[in-house]
Amino acid sequence: MSFEPIGSSFSLRDGDFVHLRTPAANVGKIEVVGWPNGISVEVPYPDEYAILNRDGDVIDWL
Repeated sequence: MSFEPIGSSFSLRDGDFVHLRTPAANVGKIEVVGWPNGISVEVPYPDEYAILNRDGDVIDWL
């Protein structure tokens, strides 16, 4: 899974997931593209985004 245009990426195993915390005004501007071996999430930049693990802990900032 990658987040663009920042270039932050995560390797996820079956059953793993991450959450993207973003201002509500950006939700309609996010583009998600599925590839054969992954997912790319294009976010409006600049802004502040938090990537959260399954426990809700911040693991990265975009």
